[in-house]
Amino acid sequence: NMKPSRLLLGLSGCSASGKSTVSRFLRDILPIKVVILHQDDFFLPENQLPVRDGVVDWDSAGSLDISGLIKSIKYLRETGNIPSDFTSKEDRNAVGESGVSEQTIKEIKEDMRKWVESDEGKSAQGKELFIIDGFLLFGEGVKELSELFDIKLLLRASYEKGKFRRENRGTYATIEGTWTDPPGYWDKIVWPRYVEEHEYMFKDGNVEGEGKEEVLKQMRVDVA
Repeated sequence: NMKPSRLLLGLSGCSASGKSTVSRFLRDILPIKVVILHQDDFFLPENQLPVRDGVVDWDSAGSLDISGLIKSIKYLRETGNIPSDFTSKEDRNAVGESGVSEQTIKEIKEDMRKWVESDEGKSAQGKELFIIDGFLLFGEGVKELSELFDIKLLLRASYEKGKFRRENRGTYATIEGTWTDPPGYWDKIVWPRYVEEHEYMFKDGNVEGEGKEEVLKQMRVDVA
């Protein structure tokens, strides 16, 4: 039995940039096996999270079980499955509407199925796609993580758009229960941590500006 060809897609971007929506949209339209692993399922217990200026910091490398995530990604590549003892709490979190109707998704999926069955698309036959979505996959402090992906896509949202979406999100499911951002959390924690980890990829460190071509090429990251 030939081992199926497995592709690992790292889908990253700041909080509220649309990662989970895009992941689930791809799962809905692709006529091949698609598995999604959420980095948000790898937060440390709340009492082990870093604290900055008296506020719990969910948005830095120190808040994540990076080695556990790497182990799960390697297991996924090897076996084609998520570890059996793994439970996702991220799937309990609300994801914004993709803005695409069920009918359109159905039509796109049918078009994709026909394409995969055609001569042009036959290279996709037997492929399996594993999407890892997370706010910190290509950051400066997690280089050993970013090396694991075959395809890397950084979704961008402007400071204003990200702030608006995040502040309208409400409550998140966590290991222990739930979390609601305290007032000012976007400006105090979320955006500064995102900038800190990703400014090395952009000219003058401006994460809303132009990417540094040589860095993005070396990292094999596409910016959307």
